[in-house]
Amino acid sequence: MVVDDALALLSTFNYATKYFTETRDYGIVSAQPEQVADVISCFEADWHRKPFDPKPDTGLLWSTNNSRQLMAWFIDTAEKELLIQHPKFVDATVVDRISAARERGVKVRLLCGGKHGISDWDILDTFASLRVLDRFGVKIRRQKHLKLHAKLLIVDGKRAQGGSMNIDRSAFDLRRELGIVVGDAAIIKGVTKVFEHDWRESKPYEAPDPLQPEKHQEGELPHDPDFLHE
Repeated sequence: MVVDDALALLSTFNYATKYFTETRDYGIVSAQPEQVADVISCFEADWHRKPFDPKPDTGLLWSTNNSRQLMAWFIDTAEKELLIQHPKFVDATVVDRISAARERGVKVRLLCGGKHGISDWDILDTFASLRVLDRFGVKIRRQKHLKLHAKLLIVDGKRAQGGSMNIDRSAFDLRRELGIVVGDAAIIKGVTKVFEHDWRESKPYEAPDPLQPEKHQEGELPHDPDFLHE
């Protein structure tokens, strides 16, 4: 969303009531002219069904242009701590970057949403990825209240990356998605405070065997047919 060619809203939420009342989500308003201009350029290109090439070094992540590369780069910059609040883990490249961060000594804490809202197809990769990350020493908790719909990464308490894309091949390769990297101290303080609150309210989580579907519903929230992670 862009207002008067001056402000751009980049969010993890959809424009539906439940994403303002039932889910954990984030939004960031940018007034940086180069970011606003890039968002407008993309909108106009999509509106007219023309190709779009984002400008480099704006701090924006675009699918299907550069989102996987820039998310991987963002994770690679972690030196001490990486906080993750994401529902899906269906991209081997990004999961590899998370495990590499842990292997080089970065403390990694991960908030997931369990199975809730994830298709039976995607749950195979998500559960398998969480089990692999657990073996690398990533601390994993399951968030249940609020329902987890956010897509947030925080590196070293200095930079955050959020946006519409899940850690998911289709979100990187098939759909228009938009994310942003921010370093504003007030924003980092705010999103970190929310993450820490959600972490305290959550419980340690061991993802079940993806090939044992009879165990997939243990401790899960009731099924909501209108809450899906695409």
